[in-house]
Amino acid sequence: MTAIASIEASGAEGQANLNLWLKDVSVYVPGVHRSVLKRQLILACREFFEQSHAWRAAVGPVDVIENQNTYMLSPFNSTTDVVAVKGVWINGIPVDPIIQRPSFAAGQTPPVPTNNQPFGYYMLRPDILALYPTPGKTLVSALQVQVALKPKSSVKQVPHIAVTDFYDAIMNGVLYRILNQPAKPYSNPSLALYFEQKFRTAIGLYAGMAKKGFNNGASWTFPGFGRLTMRTRE
Repeated sequence: MTAIASIEASGAEGQANLNLWLKDVSVYVPGVHRSVLKRQLILACREFFEQSHAWRAAVGPVDVIENQNTYMLSPFNSTTDVVAVKGVWINGIPVDPIIQRPSFAAGQTPPVPTNNQPFGYYMLRPDILALYPTPGKTLVSALQVQVALKPKSSVKQVPHIAVTDFYDAIMNGVLYRILNQPAKPYSNPSLALYFEQKFRTAIGLYAGMAKKGFNNGASWTFPGFGRLTMRTRE
């Protein structure tokens, strides 16, 4: 069994009303059921943020725990999951990403972290962070993580940032998904392809901007201190 520390962030992106989107989308797909529109909007929003990593937040600082190297980052809150880790810092010092935990031959001794502070991290899955080497002592309020987020599939609303920053891009995603549905009065594969191409282009554009940190404007939220709990996983 592996012990995993769960990091729970406090504070989050607010939720946006779907009505404005539904009004704009319905012009292209007259007669579509409102529940279909809502569901495809949420799925398009998830797809956009999952692929672009354009919605980001900072988790922490929280404690690095002695002899504890794994930290669970999801759920970020009741409506949001972590889709990727974009950066890790301990006491303000960047921690380098590594592909996986290094393996050692018999007789070889794994390195000991300088000042008991890990110098690398790897991912057990997109939302489980593992520090390397395992910290030798507790470091209070030392760990900060920048993460990319996406809405949960069960949500009834979308994050406010989807409206303020990515409205047109996500609307293209909704339209391609609905117009591509087969055997509907509004089915239109050629128009669906047009909107899908615009959607994919926007994902690439915002993914590139996110990598550069959105230097011309803040496009992610910075919640307050996280809370850290422990659980075990088989």
